Amino acid sequence: MSHSPSYGFTLLEVLIAWSILSGILLSVLFLQIDEVRHIRHAYYYSVATVQLRSLIERLRANQTSVAREREWRDWNNENKGVLPQGEGNYRCERRICHVTVHWRERKIQTLSLVAAV
Repeated sequence: MSHSPSYGFTLLEVLIAWSILSGILLSVLFLQIDEVRHIRHAYYYSVATVQLRSLIERLRANQTSVAREREWRDWNNENKGVLPQGEGNYRCERRICHVTVHWRERKIQTLSLVAAV
């Protein structure tokens, strides 16, 4: 009895190939999702940095406490529009101001800046 050579793939080989391919594609998908999170975090970090510098400039331009409070309220309203649950505070002692902004991604993020005004 002679055996003829087998051509093609068996069902088991096809299932193994599909499972390997599926694993690779899922890994790539999860890497892409993680990359989107990192990009979004970098974007919010950049926006927070711009917002901090914006308030410092506003504090430099407005030396009275009434004007500073008005600018702070306007700034906080902007924070709510550009950062998720964004809000911030400032504290000035003499000519040094400490400005902090908070926003929420998966957890609360905080960024601070200290500058002379």
